[in-house]
Amino acid sequence: MTTFLRNILFLTCSIFVGCGAKDPNTLTVGVTAGPHSKIMQFIKDKAHNEGIKLTIVEFNDFILPNAALDQG
Repeated sequence: MTTFLRNILFLTCSIFVGCGAKDPNTLTVGVTAGPHSKIMQFIKDKAHNEGIKLTIVEFNDFILPNAALDQG
């Protein structure tokens, strides 16, 4: 009986371990083209050294970043 309970407890704990977030160290940043993207590329390299994955999305105008942020 104790082996059965121990196995159930193990299975329950293993299910909860898999329920975490995908990757808490991944960030997506939207920037406009030009100097902002160059600055973010520099920051991306520094963040990579800290274990943070930074994804940069470049936009060609100032309206699209706000719309993309609004849509998620």
